Order: sequence, then C-alpha cells, then structure tokens
Amino acid sequence: MNPAADFIRKKFREYYQKKGVTAPESIEKREFGFGNDKKIDYRHLSFTKEDELKNYFVTNSPLYASFSSAYYEFPGAQPMPKKNMLAADLIFEFDAECHHDSLTCSECLEKAKQNTQRLIDDFLIPDFGFDRKDIKITFSGSRGYHLYVVNEEVKHLNAEARRAIVDYLQAKNLDIKSIIRGGATLKSKGWRGRMAKAAHEYVQVSNEKKFTEKEEILKKMAEGNYDLFRGAHSFWDRMLNEQVIHLGSAIDQSVTIDISRLIRLPSTLHGGSSLLCKYVDNLDKFNPFSDTVVFYNPPMKIKFTKDVSELVLKEQTLGPFKAGEEKNVPEYAALYLICKEVALPA
Repeated sequence: MNPAADFIRKKFREYYQKKGVTAPESIEKREFGFGNDKKIDYRHLSFTKEDELKNYFVTNSPLYASFSSAYYEFPGAQPMPKKNMLAADLIFEFDAECHHDSLTCSECLEKAKQNTQRLIDDFLIPDFGFDRKDIKITFSGSRGYHLYVVNEEVKHLNAEARRAIVDYLQAKNLDIKSIIRGGATLKSKGWRGRMAKAAHEYVQVSNEKKFTEKEEILKKMAEGNYDLFRGAHSFWDRMLNEQVIHLGSAIDQSVTIDISRLIRLPSTLHGGSSLLCKYVDNLDKFNPFSDTVVFYNPPMKIKFTKDVSELVLKEQTLGPFKAGEEKNVPEYAALYLICKEVALPA
C-alpha cells in the first residue's frame, strides 16, 4: 500500500462528498470490485441504485474502483457461476507503453489515443459496421483508454467470438495469398482493401529498383493485378509490420476476451495518479493531464522521496525536484506526486 494511503483516501473522500459518483448503466446487474493495497482487493459487491454507490465511496473511499463489463442476474453471488451472466459489453483497452522516466509522458499516452481512434475509424465502423453512437471511450485515470461497444448484437458474444475479433484486429492467420489472388483494389473492404492501400503507399515512396516503372506498376495494382508480388511473402510481411496497419500488441486482448473481467469505473479517482476516470467526448481535443485533474490550486507542502524530472499538469510545468527536498506545489500536483509514490505530505 502507498505509505500515504490514509492521506489520499481522506482527499478522495472529500472529493466524493462534493461530486459523488455516476452509476453505470444497469447498476443492479453489475458486479463491483475495490482496492487499496491492490487494484482489486475484493470483489463480488453489488448495488441497486446510485445513492448506495455514492454512500459506499464516501464511507470507504477506495483508492481503486472497478465494475463488470458483464450483466448478471445475481451480481453479488459467489462463486462466479452463481451470478448467472446475462450479457456483456464489448471492451477494448489501450495502455501507454512508456519507456521514459517522466511521470507525465504525453507522447506515450498520445500513442494510446491514436490506437483508440484507429480502432474506431479503421475497424469498428468500416469493417464491423458499428454505429458511432454505440461506441463510448473513457480515460482510465492513469495509463490509457478503454473503449466500450454498447450494442445489443455484441452483448451476447461468447469469449471465442471475442477472441476472433481480436485476432482480426491483430491480423492473425491472415491469408495473404487469397488477398493477392482475389484481386484486391483500393476500393476493397476489410483486409483486402487495407493491404492494397498499404502496398500502394509502399510502392509510391519506395526507392527499390524493381519499382522504377512506378506508374505502370501502380496502374496494374489499382486494377487488382499483383503478379509482381506473387510469392513475395517478405513484401507482404512488410506491409503488415512496417506499415503498421494492424493493432498488434497495442490492444490488450485479455480485456476483450475475459467477459467476467472488472474494468475501471468512470467518475472515480485513480489511486495511482489522483486523476479522474472519465468519458471522453472529443478524443482529438482531450488532454489527460488537464481534463482529468480535479483537485485545486492552493499550495501544499510535500517532501520528495525520489528524484523527479520535469512534469506538466494543467499546462503548468513543475520541477525538476530532488529527493529530500520540501516544496510547495499546487494541491493537484501534490496529490498526483503522492499517488505516484515519489513524495509524501510534509
């Protein structure tokens, strides 16, 4: 547990007393889980209405809160089979893969955002035919984004069907030969069109000698003629990997496939950052390090337990800081740094 957990929970309680929480759709059919030491210390809890949920947060102020993507007849029952699953939303997760020591790596979260948008624009709407109104996006409050497809047709898909969707997104078992033989063109749908577009883009920018007659080659490709590339598996591998036209490991397949999984509850604070898990209406304009900061500006003194490089919160640059230093910083920054376990209340 974070050594400042009691302090964080006190601040979280103050927030929930003022703002409350928003219940998910069909709250009475959802399972909830909460954590302080871990992200989920205990689960199998249920609530029948939003007021009950708010009272729980005011009384207990958990550092982490999750709810089920599944709908159950008896959400509080144990073991799992006794819950009697009725349906489940289709969920995708994209977490930032951060390789920097910065506590606010905007670049890494931007990549997760881009993958989330690509999933919508390149796959869910054109390939699967989902309506944009059926798609909801949340920022997790920490490392990434969750995407929900709330649609009656997908609610009853079993785990294997959801695995097939992930396989499609990751281009697993893609039959490249059939795509080539099938005369894919730029107007083709799904992976046929995606591979054709990637091939065209590759040839257009390539300096390889075999592509010197680009105009003629591109004309043939536009007509679905790929004779030049028959048997050239390395070429098509490059289309998949160098062009990065699939979602690969960026998507957390376990979140999509595991129907009984619990996921971060929107409108709640994240104990590892103090940021708000919230729905995102405009992904392009969304800034997680401004739009989910909920604490205030009055200065608060903290003592740094680790060196901290420069960070940006609410468009304000802070630091760098040295371990052992005591500094006054805005309350929202203090909560963020304390939750990140690099500082303590002074």
